Amino acid sequence: MEPQRILATEDMAVRRTVLVVDDDEATCRLLAEWIGHLGFDVATAQSAHAALTLMRTQPADVAFCDIVMPGKDGIWLIDQLRHHFPETAVVIATGLTRMDPSVTLSPRVAAYLVKPFDFEDVASALGSAFDALAVRYRH
Repeated sequence: MEPQRILATEDMAVRRTVLVVDDDEATCRLLAEWIGHLGFDVATAQSAHAALTLMRTQPADVAFCDIVMPGKDGIWLIDQLRHHFPETAVVIATGLTRMDPSVTLSPRVAAYLVKPFDFEDVASALGSAFDALAVRYRH
């Protein structure tokens, strides 16, 4: 997917916020920079608990979730998002090359990125997430 195709515009859904959740600060900063460059508002959290707290005050349209984190992991976070924020699309962004298909093929998971990823990968995953949201809003 062409990155310019998914640049945020005023005609997109009212909310256009992306939450990046990764325990690695450098990864959070990089993803936030790339997603911000695509025109979206970005929030970051470095733990699953911090992400849920942030979602309660600033719900996001899309959550980029790392899986391996100290404390509660990304699988736990995805389950919590599924339960408390069913309208949020999830992009798994992790170093794990293999995961349980019941997680990666969930209707809530719009894309699965394996680190190291590049700008094009992130843009494509974000496009898939917003495409999934558009389908949900039509129904």
